[in-house]
Amino acid sequence: MSRKSNEQPVRRRLAEREAEQRQEYQISRTISDSSTKRVKKSQRDKVHRTALRRKRFHGFVFFCVFVSLIAALALSQIYFDSVYVSFNEDTDKVVKSPDFDKIARLTKEYLNDHPAQRVSFLLDQSDLNRYIQKEMPEIENAKLQKANLFSSSLTLSLRHPVAKYGDAFVDASGTVFSQNHYNEPTINIIDNSGANVEGLTAKFLSFVGQVITGLKGQELAVESVVVPSGAVRFVEFRINGVGYPFKAQIDREATGQVADIINMKKYIENKGIIPSYVDVRVEGRGYYR
Repeated sequence: MSRKSNEQPVRRRLAEREAEQRQEYQISRTISDSSTKRVKKSQRDKVHRTALRRKRFHGFVFFCVFVSLIAALALSQIYFDSVYVSFNEDTDKVVKSPDFDKIARLTKEYLNDHPAQRVSFLLDQSDLNRYIQKEMPEIENAKLQKANLFSSSLTLSLRHPVAKYGDAFVDASGTVFSQNHYNEPTINIIDNSGANVEGLTAKFLSFVGQVITGLKGQELAVESVVVPSGAVRFVEFRINGVGYPFKAQIDREATGQVADIINMKKYIENKGIIPSYVDVRVEGRGYYR
C-alpha cells in the first residue's frame, strides 16, 4: 500500500475530529450565551419587580396620607354637638351670666334641624342668630366657630340696655328684651299716663331706644323719658342741659323726629327763646310753646 493511500484515512479522521470540535464549541458557546441571557433577564425582572413593589408602596402611602388629610379637613369643617359658649367682650362688665346650657341646647337643636349646615361654609350665621334670639332676645349676636377637631365654640355678644320700662329693657337698636346681664340703665322712664300701656310696651321701648341712641350720636344725652298724663301715643324726652322737654310721637319714625329735635333745638337757641316745651310729633311742622 502506498503512503498516499495511508494518509487519506488519517486526514479524514482529523477533519472529522476538527468538525466535531467546532460543533462542540458552537454548542458550548450557544449554551453559555443562552445561560447568560437568562441570568440577565432574571436580574432585570428582579429589578423591575422591586421597582414595581416600591412604586406600589409609595402609592399606598400617598393614598393613606391623602385620605387622612381629606378626613381631617372634613372633620375640621363639621360642627359637632359639643358646643362651648363664651363672650367676645369684656366679661368684667357682665353682672349676671346668661344661661349657657340653654344657649348650647338651642345651637344643637338648630344644627339637628339643619344638618347640612353642620358644614362650616354652609352655615347660615344670621339664621342661627334669629333662631337663638327668638327664645333669648337679650343675645345681640352669636357666632359659631370650630374650637378643635371635635368641638365647636359659640361666641356671644349681649345687648346693652339704654333704658328700662317695667321689667323690659331696650338696647341702642330698639330691640326689647327681659333678661339684662349688665348694670341697670341710668335713663329713667316715668309713666304718668295712668293708662294701661302694657300692649304698647315693646313698641314704646323700641322707639325710645332709637331716639336715645340717635340723640347720643349728636352728643345729646337723654336724662329721662316721661309718659305724660293721659298720653299713650307720645312721650317727652328731657335732655341734659336743656330746660324744656321735646314731645315725640311713638307712631312716627324715630330717625326723623331725632332730626327734628336737633333742628328745633338749634333754632330756639339761635333765637334766644326759652319755651316750656317743643313739639316734633308732626313731620315738618315742629313748634314750641
